[in-house]
Amino acid sequence: MKGNIIKSLSLNLLLLMGILTVPFTGYAQEKVPVLIFNPVSNQMVTKTAENRINEYFRALLEIDKTLELRQATGAAVTKPKPVKKEAPKVIVNSRLTRAERLVEKGKKLIGKKRYEQAVRSLYQAVNLLNRNLADLEDFDTVVQARLLLAVAFTMADYRDEAAASIRIVLTVRPDIFLDKGQYPPQFVKFFTRIQGRFKKKLAGDINIKTKVDGARIYCDGKLAGTGSATITGLQRGRHYIRIVADGYKNKSFRVYTPVAGKSKKMLARLKPLRGKKKTSKKSKTADIAGYGPTLLNLVKKGNFNARFKEIAKGLTAYYKTPFLVTGYITEVSQVFHIAIFVYRAKDNKVFQLTPVLVGDDMGNLQVAVLDLESNLSKFIAGKSNGEAVTRKPEIYALAPPPPPPTPKPAPAPVVAAGTTKPEPTPAPQPVVTPTPTPAPAVTPAPSVHITELPAGFPMAGEEGPAIRPWYKKWWVWTIVGVALVGAGVGTYLGVSHSHSSGGFNTNVSWTPY
Repeated sequence: MKGNIIKSLSLNLLLLMGILTVPFTGYAQEKVPVLIFNPVSNQMVTKTAENRINEYFRALLEIDKTLELRQATGAAVTKPKPVKKEAPKVIVNSRLTRAERLVEKGKKLIGKKRYEQAVRSLYQAVNLLNRNLADLEDFDTVVQARLLLAVAFTMADYRDEAAASIRIVLTVRPDIFLDKGQYPPQFVKFFTRIQGRFKKKLAGDINIKTKVDGARIYCDGKLAGTGSATITGLQRGRHYIRIVADGYKNKSFRVYTPVAGKSKKMLARLKPLRGKKKTSKKSKTADIAGYGPTLLNLVKKGNFNARFKEIAKGLTAYYKTPFLVTGYITEVSQVFHIAIFVYRAKDNKVFQLTPVLVGDDMGNLQVAVLDLESNLSKFIAGKSNGEAVTRKPEIYALAPPPPPPTPKPAPAPVVAAGTTKPEPTPAPQPVVTPTPTPAPAVTPAPSVHITELPAGFPMAGEEGPAIRPWYKKWWVWTIVGVALVGAGVGTYLGVSHSHSSGGFNTNVSWTPY
């Protein structure tokens, strides 16, 4: 928060100082348009320091009432918005549009049985189509209009006119198929009768040539050839030719076929479109607007050579400015060196203004940048002369050269999936004769504290595989039990025997097992 307040106060002070330096002449001065590039820097200058210097420098230029900046903020020239390349607009012939509406109107009038009005509407449509065949892409529109006109003539009882219209249709479409469901039965019957009487006579050939190789030649709406065409197999009568070529006006005309065995030759001349071969000078200069980054790269290297002047000349011509301004910033021993370079379009020269020094703490930044702006304003007004740049300026020799790039380590060999990584081959070691070493002194083993029980160790509350003593074995007690049972049985038998002998003997004889 404190830093923002200090920065705001510094800017306000800077603006006030700039306002005080502007001369009050009592009348509005004419501003000089100037194309401004933010000064660039080398690797010794941090981005923060570069942005701060440019911010103060541009703030003063914007309040200078003698200058008109032709560039918004940013390091590179703002390229003009690219014009979207749209598909070429198709030129619509309004007469053809009107003819199509008349055809639809005549069709509706036939449906309403207003045949006289339908004849007038369709007749106008046919005339418009014949006069504008050059722009008509779908020749079937003519066929449909002629056919509907024949319907209107037939239903209005103009049979001769109807028959003539039907014959024109049969000439260009001898194999036409009439859908009987879409036309009145009376017309279908009349059309069938005329079609039966129509004599199909093949005509001679028509040779059409043009001086344009890519010209497309159509006959009755069908492509006949490119550049030149020999049309054969036509019916005897009148046919329609249309020629289309890129960069030329469309051409159309009607032709009568010769008799069979004869040939008719025709040369079609096409007129080029106006302005086809003209090139726009503005489009050539517009490409120069994209060379802003290239120019800044030259400034960063100190190359104010012919290439720099060529780009600067194109930029000043495109943006209509007599001056192009850029700069360079470097840091040496904790001091920023700032130089401003001006390209003057009238003599195609580059000038360097007096450099300024700024401490690394930016304490004198406002005063130093104010000197830069003042020197620039005086130079553009013609009140001071800069130093003409004929070689690489000395400011570029102040900073040490950039360190050489650190070589990158060799990449590890790539091992394909599913394969074993090869072991590295050990480097050969020199043969060394081992020397006897005394046996190390025996030291008591340190006490070991078990912090983790081994796997399978019985835990508390569980029966583990402990070894039982012999008196707990099952077979010992089995033998003892058998012995006791045998002794009991023997005693019982002995007592019984003593009773049977008439006396009682308390002595028991037991031989140990």
